[in-house]
Amino acid sequence: METNAINNLKMTKPRKIYLTIIALLLITSLVACGSTPTPVTPTSLPPTSVPPTPVPPTLVPPTSVPATSAPDPAYFPDEPVAVVPAGVPGQPMVEAAINTVIYSGPGRNYVVYGAFLGGVTATAVGVSTDGQWYAISVPVAPGGNGWVSAAFVLPTNVSGLPVLASPPIPPTVDMVPPQQGDPQATALAQIFVRSGPSNNFPAFGIAQVGRTALVIGKSEDGAWLVVRADPNVVGAGFAWVEKAFTMPSNIDTVPVIATPELPPPVQPAPPPAGAPAATAIDFVNLRSGPGTNYKILGMVAPGTAGEVVGKSQDGLWWQVKVPTSFASTGVAWVSAAWVTTTNTANVPVVTAPPPV
Repeated sequence: METNAINNLKMTKPRKIYLTIIALLLITSLVACGSTPTPVTPTSLPPTSVPPTPVPPTLVPPTSVPATSAPDPAYFPDEPVAVVPAGVPGQPMVEAAINTVIYSGPGRNYVVYGAFLGGVTATAVGVSTDGQWYAISVPVAPGGNGWVSAAFVLPTNVSGLPVLASPPIPPTVDMVPPQQGDPQATALAQIFVRSGPSNNFPAFGIAQVGRTALVIGKSEDGAWLVVRADPNVVGAGFAWVEKAFTMPSNIDTVPVIATPELPPPVQPAPPPAGAPAATAIDFVNLRSGPGTNYKILGMVAPGTAGEVVGKSQDGLWWQVKVPTSFASTGVAWVSAAWVTTTNTANVPVVTAPPPV
């Protein structure tokens, strides 16, 4: 038995060594496996969908361009340009955003004074009752003002402008149309029909844009045309229009017509405070009766005021006081289309005198 125990001991020791070696090999293998991972073949994964970072919109400063950028239909190429004083920085002013026009009143039914070109500035002196028109300084115009549409200008410092009343709309003068081939002229804008070839002659009314008239003569400088007009409105049957605002044809042979004399200037006495009064908005004829078929006694300049003492049956003429050196009766008649009035609600109707 002792011998068997010894033999067992001899056999056990190598076995333990062997097992120890095996264990060491396993440990080494496991350590090696942990430090060197098995390569993994990458698979094609869809790109990660990252939402874009919100970018704030570019801040563009607002411009003062009017709501409409369409051309002003009243403007035409080569339209005479109105001469206006430039606006003064810091003062009320307007700048033409595009080529537009200056009118004699706040509306397209008034006469056109001339072009107001894009980029040009002017001194603003008032605003219309509806806020859609600005009055600007136009020294060469009767009354010294003209009107531009707010839709075509850029205003500056205009919040304190006074509200100005609209002047009366001048009457339309019907033109006698020409026959084919006759000397003729077509109005390119609404233009004054005057009693002589300059803007200081009184006007009979307006020729509407697009109307064509028979031309019977021209001024000595060629700048004005003599046209046939409705004798019911223009007693003489002819009047003058500025050529630059028309499209003429066949006028080379029309005769030169001498410039008529201006009516003598009349200066009525200023009306008393609170009295009925009429103030001229243009150069206006004073006549011996309420109609263009009455004799011209003289004329008054824009801005002249006179005391009103009566009105015609149809309400189209006012009777005003004048010096007896111009009328022995001390009164004359002025067309309501060319004046503004105050305190005239109770003025009596006066019977028209017989034409002289």
